[in-house]
Amino acid sequence: MAFPHTSTTLKKLIPMVQNTLTKLIQNEMIISGSAVGDTSSTDFLKNQSFPTVCIHMQTGDKKQPMMHLFFLKEEFVLQFYGWLINDKPDKKITDDHFEGLKEAVQQVFAQIKMTIADDSSRFMLEQVNVFPIDAGDKLSNLMPEANGMELMFEVNVGNNVSKVNYFCWDGVEAVPEGDQANDQQSSAINVQPAEFGQLNGIGAEMEKPRNVEMLMDVDLEVSVELDRKTLLVSELLKLGKGSIVELEKSAGEPLDIYVNGRKFAEGEVVVIDDRFGIRITQLISPRDRVKSLG
Repeated sequence: MAFPHTSTTLKKLIPMVQNTLTKLIQNEMIISGSAVGDTSSTDFLKNQSFPTVCIHMQTGDKKQPMMHLFFLKEEFVLQFYGWLINDKPDKKITDDHFEGLKEAVQQVFAQIKMTIADDSSRFMLEQVNVFPIDAGDKLSNLMPEANGMELMFEVNVGNNVSKVNYFCWDGVEAVPEGDQANDQQSSAINVQPAEFGQLNGIGAEMEKPRNVEMLMDVDLEVSVELDRKTLLVSELLKLGKGSIVELEKSAGEPLDIYVNGRKFAEGEVVVIDDRFGIRITQLISPRDRVKSLG
């Protein structure tokens, strides 16, 4: 699989990443990137400073996976999450910060998939893990000895400038979901898995849970809302056939998309043959998702 880091590809990707993250944090973000060159994972790790925060991702299909590793400074992670929730940055990193980064990555890839034709599945995001790391040798499970491409990005938001180091390489096979990444997180924050007794009472070995796959057949109600309006009872009683209810939303504004009653995205109406459809134009930010839970 070809590395998705050619100058032509970067010219397409960086503006999309900038625009998506700018909308997400509601602050203008400027990203510039340059290829450092081909190198080995060992040499790449030798040049990194710790502790740091890692974003480990897998893209592509399972037959030809592409592995990605980003190193971010803790100060940048704290500041990014502050922008994300429109609040001052925290003093200490928590799991919320990692979830915020993961959400940002997923939204970036969702925008890329809607914009760039990807017949070879280069930008299909299989999984993403975010975790702290205090030494390069603790990445051995996720980052075996491999040759790849190193890039360096500079992220500028207002007066805040941060360096982001990136390394990508061809994966031999897909990293088992929730296995190695969870082992890495456990060693980084000293968390041990809980042990539970068998529930069937007959001593038989139970099948390992399939995590997210168990939820794939759950039905979710998706609804599209044009707008809402509050009426007095007296106004409601005056309505009849042919009456017009004037809404507040202007023509051309995006419609709200709800999943199980909670706002998930915004979109525009399209016509497919003789049926209506909705094209997603923007996923809502984690901050707005939290507000929708109130």
